[in-house]
Amino acid sequence: MPKGNHNKKDLKDLTPAGVAKNATNILTGHLKQIGLESDTIDDEGNPVTKFEMLARMVWDKALGYTEKVVLDNGEIVETIHKPDRSFMGMIFDRTEGKVATAAVSDGKKKVSLADRIGEQSKVRLNRIAKQND
Repeated sequence: MPKGNHNKKDLKDLTPAGVAKNATNILTGHLKQIGLESDTIDDEGNPVTKFEMLARMVWDKALGYTEKVVLDNGEIVETIHKPDRSFMGMIFDRTEGKVATAAVSDGKKKVSLADRIGEQSKVRLNRIAKQND
């Protein structure tokens, strides 16, 4: 049986890692589909998608916001949420196109996603250099 999981439609033909990747791809597809659904309508009558609502929530967390809750007795309770630096960083990273900071444990130290990509690039370049010798 050939290595790899690409172009296999039947789950019984996939390796365990392939089944997990297939499930992840299916979930991602559904999340994207649901994210594109309109959830509400803005003041001008335009549909607002779940993705847009989520993005606005991220901005609110980054900049800080005031939350007002009306209690059963009619009293209004106001909570002030301060700006969150982690959300600020996420917005800057996304808008600048930086690599996400997902870390993987490599023995005792954690290796960032950017470092792992750099290592893979070095391996590929070395392989190409050896082929050209």
